[in-house]
Parts: sequence; structure tokens; C-alpha cells
Amino acid sequence: MSKIIIPALFLVLLAHGLDGSITFVGPADGGVTVWWTDPPEDTVEYLILWHRKDVSRIDGFEFLDRSERSYFVEGLLDCTVYTFTLIGFDWSYQQTTYGSSQYRTGNCGPDYQETGWVE
Repeated sequence: MSKIIIPALFLVLLAHGLDGSITFVGPADGGVTVWWTDPPEDTVEYLILWHRKDVSRIDGFEFLDRSERSYFVEGLLDCTVYTFTLIGFDWSYQQTTYGSSQYRTGNCGPDYQETGWVE
């Protein structure tokens, strides 16, 4: 009996840890593309938000259909760190944050030194 219960419990714990999340933020022609994985629960729609690091207001947002798995953002400032946050809404419009990721845009001036880390 314990040979069945322990693996089943292990699978439940693994499945509980799975969640949809932002998997990649990368440059695209004239902007940035954000990709994410499938959510673990039914999702009616997504809300993606972005803001500059150390700025206490949202720079942009967009509501997206539940079938979307990426979004292209344009009009970002050069050489600026942005945080992208993906929020999902279920059928009762309960919110779940699926992930957040930082990305530094390009076109940094000659004085900029790459540290390898987004601070």
C-alpha cells in the first residue's frame, strides 16, 4: 500500500508546484517580446503590466485573450530596466500572478558598463 501512496503523494506535490510563468523576455524589432507558459488553472484572460525599475507607476498594460502566449511591447525607453508582470483571471475574476521578469532595453550609450546582472 505504501508503495502506491508515496509515489502518488510525490506526484501531487510536484503538480502543486507547477504554474504558468513568464519564461522569456527578449528583444524584437522595435521593442520587446514577453513569452509565458500555459497556466495551471482555467484562465479567462491575462493582464500584462510593465513599469520601469524604481518608478512607482505603471508605464503600460494590456488585457489579452486566454489563448495568447506572448505579447510584443513597443515604445520603451532605451537602456532602461523594465519589470513585466503577468496576471491571470479565472472565471470568477480571481487574480493569480503568474510571473514577473526584468529586462534591460538596448541602445545604451558608450558610458554604460554591462555588469551581467539586472540590479
